Amino acid sequence: MQAEIITVGTEILLGQIQNTNATYLAQQLAQLGIESHYQTTIGDYMPRIEAAVNTAVHRNELVIVCGGVGPTADDQTKQAVAQALGTKLVIDPAQMQRITTYFQARQKRMVAGNEKQAEYLQGGEILANINGLAIGDFYQASPEAAVVILPGPPHEMTAMFEQSLRPLLIKKYALDQHLVNHDMFFYGISESELMNRITAMVVPDTRLSIASYAQDHAIKVRLTASTDSPAIVAQLTKLENKIQTTLSEYYLGNRAEQSIVQQVVTRLKQQHLMITAAESLTAGLFQSTLCNISGASSVFHGGFVTYADEVKEQLLGIEHHVIAQYGVVSEPVARQMAEKSRALMKADIGVSFTGVAGPDSLEGQLPGTVWMAIAQTGQATQAFELHVSNADRQTVREKSVWQMFYELYRRLK
Repeated sequence: MQAEIITVGTEILLGQIQNTNATYLAQQLAQLGIESHYQTTIGDYMPRIEAAVNTAVHRNELVIVCGGVGPTADDQTKQAVAQALGTKLVIDPAQMQRITTYFQARQKRMVAGNEKQAEYLQGGEILANINGLAIGDFYQASPEAAVVILPGPPHEMTAMFEQSLRPLLIKKYALDQHLVNHDMFFYGISESELMNRITAMVVPDTRLSIASYAQDHAIKVRLTASTDSPAIVAQLTKLENKIQTTLSEYYLGNRAEQSIVQQVVTRLKQQHLMITAAESLTAGLFQSTLCNISGASSVFHGGFVTYADEVKEQLLGIEHHVIAQYGVVSEPVARQMAEKSRALMKADIGVSFTGVAGPDSLEGQLPGTVWMAIAQTGQATQAFELHVSNADRQTVREKSVWQMFYELYRRLK
């Protein structure tokens, strides 16, 4: 089966935002066995949208049009698709009532454009939007081609795809009745190195495929068997076990919810360990991320954000001569921050962060230079340096925090 993804948005053409929707949709379609041979990006201009849809329905069995379904004047996708397919738009009364109730509850005034969010192609199947007001649509344009309309905001689009469109595609085209998928999640290794090592383990077989998807703080690897034959499924399972054993140092689990943070909290609970932190560079991000996990209070009672040098001395008791001699971005300071925070909070583990978020250098250290440490009762303090190049301040902080969770994961594992 062949598909085309049409993304609508002038801001994408101008380079103001990245086209993450097309990437996501291509990956999801591939997992269903649908090939996307074409991807088209066009601005919010009705004649061009219409022309793109006209072209797409004549060369594909499935056309997905994403974006341009909001209430403003430049949101013209639904009108353009209707014109291209020679049909008309109708309003779904249930969605119109939902929109009306939404504005009444917030004591806000509706505008005429909000009605567009309740429109769909006459004869089409409505796709619910649990995160927004604009409904989507699945429309059988001809016996050979179907057209799907999805919203542009990623959190709306992904939810609509996963909860409405994917089940519909599977049902209509019997897509995955013979597909078997195994997901694996990794951290601490580059995607290219990971795939090179996995590929070296694979015995060539056209019924097996491997794909990787880089996510925010992990790499997802999907192993797929194109048949549910017991022999092939056994081969797939054997490969999964081999990968897990060979790359155990980087393996996180086989479910997305098994995040590295969750696993750290789980292992702290299992080992009856308390953790604390002293953060300078990361300004509390480690502690905030830790506390996003339900039950974190059983392993974390509190910590420190010591941004200024004098606060490190006052709150943590960092020795002034250590900062004066080595600088605040240094291994000795990171070690003392971890050790003294652990002692002050009577915790089993203390972690620390000190570094240069940028964009300017500090104490002769380049932006992205980070020192971290882990102090654990009964063990030697471990300090390590991280270099994050060509990144903004927030990225430096995030990478530092996730590197610490990875180090803790390895230690607790």
